[in-house]
Amino acid sequence: MVGNSKDIKRTISKFVNDRKNPEQAEIDLLIARMLSHKLGSTLPEDITLTLGSKVEFFLGMEDAENWIKKAVSALPQTNKYSMSKFLVSQIYIMHLLTSYLGTKNKNFYIQLLHDNVIKKVEEIENAKSSLSKHQLSPLVGKTLKGYDHSHVELIPSDRMEMYSKSENMKHLVESLENNNMQVGDALDILDNDIKSGFNKARKSTGSWLMSKKVSGKNIYLAIMCHPSQKGAINDELVYKTIKIAEKYLD
Repeated sequence: MVGNSKDIKRTISKFVNDRKNPEQAEIDLLIARMLSHKLGSTLPEDITLTLGSKVEFFLGMEDAENWIKKAVSALPQTNKYSMSKFLVSQIYIMHLLTSYLGTKNKNFYIQLLHDNVIKKVEEIENAKSSLSKHQLSPLVGKTLKGYDHSHVELIPSDRMEMYSKSENMKHLVESLENNNMQVGDALDILDNDIKSGFNKARKSTGSWLMSKKVSGKNIYLAIMCHPSQKGAINDELVYKTIKIAEKYLD
């Protein structure tokens, strides 16, 4: 069945508007704080209160050594790549957040596409030289000089927000109306255009996967989420997270 462009626009707009709700901003900030938490230190009281009974699955973060062992054991596929154990821990935290708060819990629930981190690393490592320039970009600013980043889709609504950009929406409508395409086919074409860097206005969005090159080899350090709440992320926080992650390199 060929998609109706008006229905597509309406659906995407609803997803984006839902993400702008104050409640979503609070959830995003909780995720960001969990992922940047210093392992081995006590979880802040407000986080434990927010997690409620589910906090029992995260208290192990206060014992860094054993927590890392659990994370590595749960995610053996990460051993194939040069990853900081802090990044492995972050993927594990996202897995637990989705597993235990992925259904309605109190007044919120959390869904994270944590497998996309490993998929992104695989994509970068397996990219041909002609495509590699679109996978990693240098972080800008004096503080972050020497580090790279790539975008990773962790929150399902991030993709809808990307689609809702005017150039991307126009692309979808043209594909649906002028080329008589199926919705899935139109989205696949748009995804490929975005990945190829065809148009700056269509560039991908999402959380940052931060890395650095050592002797020409990519070393993957940490994930940094972009909370909806304005001002909740800055270069200082990114740098602090990177430095924590570097302590967990083999």
